[in-house]
Amino acid sequence: MQLLHLLLAKRYLVTPADFLIIRSLQVFNSTDQTGTRTFMEKRDTSFITEFNGSGATGLPQYYANWDESTIVVAPTPNLAYAVQLNYIITPPSFTATNNTYLSEYQQGLLLDGVLTEAFAFLKGPIDMYNLYKSKYNESIQNFALQQMGRRRRAEYDDGVPRIQVPSPSPNS
Repeated sequence: MQLLHLLLAKRYLVTPADFLIIRSLQVFNSTDQTGTRTFMEKRDTSFITEFNGSGATGLPQYYANWDESTIVVAPTPNLAYAVQLNYIITPPSFTATNNTYLSEYQQGLLLDGVLTEAFAFLKGPIDMYNLYKSKYNESIQNFALQQMGRRRRAEYDDGVPRIQVPSPSPNS
């Protein structure tokens, strides 16, 4: 999730290039981010059009996705207001020069997924496809358990897991 501080002076707000989904949009009651912070309500574009039909101006209260790269607000700002856009970024693509979380920390999962897709695409031997598919499913389950344990752990408090995360004993 990213935070972006912008200045809103017009009815439309252009989103950043890595924008995917809006989590929230906050407006400050002054232009310097020291005023009262208010969460704007998400509405449909038809609501925004009807609400702003009379050309109302003031502190924006509502927002909507106008298109893929633009947010529209209502009422139209009467001043240049500071806003904070909280959003989910578009994940970076995997290339020869750009690593992702999976390519960095879950190489086995990535390999099993690629081999499964390759054998399905090439219509390879069904026993090899089933082998890679079962390895991929096992890798996915292990990754999911790891992530669930990571999110349930009070890592910033005392480090004690709240749920048991299965891990093999080093002695066996």
